[in-house]
Amino acid sequence: MNNVNLLGILAFLLWWHPLAYGSTFVGNGGSWLDTALMSTLTDIETGLAMVEDFSDLDDCDNHSCEVLASLSDSQYQYAKKFFWKRRAMILKALREGSISFDWTRKNITLSDYDNRSFHAVTKGHKVILQEDVFARMDKFQRIIVIMHEINHALPWKGKVIEDKHRLGPFKGREEARLLLDMQGPILIAGMSSYNYWVEQQTYRSNPVYNISLNVRGGRSTFSESEYKRLLLDETSFSEVGVDFYPAINRSWGYHLSQRRYHSSRDELVDAKLNGVSYHGGLSHRKRLMNIIFSSTEIENRATREFWRAIAIQSKVSLGYGQFEHQISDDYNTIDGEASFYRLGATSEILLPIYAGFWFSFGVGAHWQDFKIEETNVSSKSVHYESSWGVSYGFTI
Repeated sequence: MNNVNLLGILAFLLWWHPLAYGSTFVGNGGSWLDTALMSTLTDIETGLAMVEDFSDLDDCDNHSCEVLASLSDSQYQYAKKFFWKRRAMILKALREGSISFDWTRKNITLSDYDNRSFHAVTKGHKVILQEDVFARMDKFQRIIVIMHEINHALPWKGKVIEDKHRLGPFKGREEARLLLDMQGPILIAGMSSYNYWVEQQTYRSNPVYNISLNVRGGRSTFSESEYKRLLLDETSFSEVGVDFYPAINRSWGYHLSQRRYHSSRDELVDAKLNGVSYHGGLSHRKRLMNIIFSSTEIENRATREFWRAIAIQSKVSLGYGQFEHQISDDYNTIDGEASFYRLGATSEILLPIYAGFWFSFGVGAHWQDFKIEETNVSSKSVHYESSWGVSYGFTI
């Protein structure tokens, strides 16, 4: 029990640690999507520093580069030169942190563009991203959007570039928008020439999701007074459930689960306990990133992405269930059953495994009230538990 209690205290302290609220470069200081944004900015900064020759931009076998084929030859050459002239300036801005990022849940519309919807908007040196759209993008789409907006934030010949401007051979209506849209694919092409996407490919789970399906197992203790009547000091349990976060980029959500209990002892007096309960309540998740150290201090990308994805998830639940208890010896068998209410709290650490799957281990405590008349067992005490399991997270 001491180990379980110690783990519980540690998980609680980590959950409430002030540095858990998010990275420092994001305007609102605590978005759940910060992890994905940091990964995108890391890719962009690495790529800008990696591409050392203008010829590196020519070859690309990545599907994100296919859009470059839609350009005329003069547009393609201009877009590459535009990228090359601004590469060092963008890299410097990222390293110095002169461009900030923030999130919005609202649709982004601009009156100057017929109130059309946009994925992002730049105001001065702040880029505002529409979180639901960003969450559903793959890593290449995110690079394209961020590169587009960064080019809005940095001046060209002393002026801010707007989508409706005309630059070089991009002379049509809003063709500056097309020019900026090509900056991401050009960067991806340059990084492809160094086999970056092959070497950095990772199948670890995406840290951004709003639904997870869970399977857990664990053990729960009984108090000393309950043991004297139940003849059992703990019970094992298995649980299936679902977590739902209505807003992808928010920490609060809901959960529903079903738990089955089983415990037995075969001695001079045999005892068995079986049960089932149903729970629902609130969930809250936080990224572990920056609690122990800054993930940017880790040079290996795969290791850095692993630490960025780790999260702590805490739950408060109210449940209802039923126990069946049996005590028997060579001569007699006594059976009894009782319904109970349950109030519980758990905290677990989520570790990314592979392709959407997560491993979890946690601790918790719950209070339940039951009385089994036939075997003279009653409970109104706190029980401690430890658990481990696997979940699959995805976005809808």
